[in-house]
Amino acid sequence: MTFPSLTSFDDADLRGLGYRVLRVSVFDHWLSAEEAAECPVMNHALALRAGALDAYEAGEARFLALYDGMALTGVTDAQGPLCPATAARTIRDSLREVTLMDIRFPELALRAVGGWDRTDLLLLEPAADLDALTARIRRHGLFVLP
Repeated sequence: MTFPSLTSFDDADLRGLGYRVLRVSVFDHWLSAEEAAECPVMNHALALRAGALDAYEAGEARFLALYDGMALTGVTDAQGPLCPATAARTIRDSLREVTLMDIRFPELALRAVGGWDRTDLLLLEPAADLDALTARIRRHGLFVLP
């Protein structure tokens, strides 16, 4: 699949583009507004100010391990293949909400779009193995949100 422009993150629109949609998070549920406001690890900058960088980085490490394990035969973006160092920087910057990623793991037929509040959007192409991906996410201590 190519990289159709994502003009909307509405699940129906994404399904209309041929994707199955997963939202993957360090949190085991969608946080309420109150929970989010009180969460010292909601983002990298907040964790740094709150002295909670170790806790933030533990969640970040789970995402990094997930994405590293998915980059079996490389990572691409809309311009083409990324070298491993560029892919790693793109992923880390996205996890820290510096610039959000929009990358593809060709071997897994999967597109990963960085998100806010420690939750990323995974777009599975028709050939993607949902069961294997869900098991991989769980193995890394992350959660698929409903």
